[in-house]
Amino acid sequence: MTGQPTEATDLGEAVRRAQAGDPEAFGTLYDAYVDRIFRYVRIRVGDDVESEDLTEHVFLRAWQAIGRYQDRGRPFTAWLYTIAGNVVSDYFRSQRRRAALDPVLVDRATDRDPVAAAERGAHRAALENAIRKLTPDQQQVIILRFIEGLSPAEVAATIGKREGTVRVIQHRALAALRSLLAAEVVT
Repeated sequence: MTGQPTEATDLGEAVRRAQAGDPEAFGTLYDAYVDRIFRYVRIRVGDDVESEDLTEHVFLRAWQAIGRYQDRGRPFTAWLYTIAGNVVSDYFRSQRRRAALDPVLVDRATDRDPVAAAERGAHRAALENAIRKLTPDQQQVIILRFIEGLSPAEVAATIGKREGTVRVIQHRALAALRSLLAAEVVT
């Protein structure tokens, strides 16, 4: 049975062509993944301008290293998230400050009711504060699972840990968030 080429096979072909030095193919990959990588970086960094710069740095590193990329059963996006994680880590090492979560996570279209918007803002601030108190591994798993919507297997491939380990990190992170948020309500 012959079928139409899928987006995944088209992107796989773009990866192969980019590895051969085709800048147009790399442009296809950039277009396909830039929004996801930007969102991931933005959530970790908390600043639009810095996130744009860092996202460009991610793709610059990817372009420089695309020839060394090997498909070892991990999706190409996992490789990009790994580079993004390294770029963000380098950024924080150089800046010596903690990541902030994206204040744009709230749907702006529902902000018409000022009381509801204020309540959502307070809840978001409490959640952001609690997430910043998690370990870096817990932050990364929570962001990749619940903001980026990756499966446990995809998160495992992205961060280089076993799927079971990701589930344990996620469980502990959610328990920690519950405790931190409960303490926030009490105080």
